[in-house]
Amino acid sequence: MFEISRGVSLKIRVTIDLEKADESISSLFSDQSLTMGVFGCDKDGAYHMYFHSRTDLVSFEDVKVLKDE
Repeated sequence: MFEISRGVSLKIRVTIDLEKADESISSLFSDQSLTMGVFGCDKDGAYHMYFHSRTDLVSFEDVKVLKDE
């Protein structure tokens, strides 16, 4: 299990498949295409955004919202 908190407004507990995450991140970072833009995290997973184009890096499974204000 992995726990992420964003300020005090959102706290979730998720399960991450580390093999899928490693494959996804390795393939995306291998071509250096993610050097510009911003990274974020929401209830669906960790992602990279560049000019409103979202690239999912890690998908979350079994999401449980612990605190949402």
